[in-house]
Amino acid sequence: MGIAIFLSHCSQEHNHQKAPFDGEKVQIDATLLKEGIPVFYVFQNRDDRIPFFVLKVNNEIHSYFDACQECYKNKLGYRYENGMLICNACSEVYSIFNLKDGRGGCYPIGLKGTLNGGLYEIDKESVIEGKKYF
Repeated sequence: MGIAIFLSHCSQEHNHQKAPFDGEKVQIDATLLKEGIPVFYVFQNRDDRIPFFVLKVNNEIHSYFDACQECYKNKLGYRYENGMLICNACSEVYSIFNLKDGRGGCYPIGLKGTLNGGLYEIDKESVIEGKKYF
């Protein structure tokens, strides 16, 4: 079983794109985000790899660490299937459209970002604060 968990984690990380970073902020082209479909990224800071995802729902953009308060120690994150976000550790399932107000449990941990023109921007410091989950 340990091998299965390891392989699951490895294959999941391959789905993460390298986060576009200008030296101060992650900058994601908001026009490329599709409604209700998360895009998974990984931010590399020295030896730390910090995965997160960005999601457009009802024409609003939100970002979350690829971790939750309950299962982050497993370092397995989430996967997306048919409008649902599924925890890879405990298999809890959440509708993509209900994440914004989620608190506690296995909901993903929010990551603050702002829309600036056509770019969704996340400060480097905000991303680095999440390294404790990975």
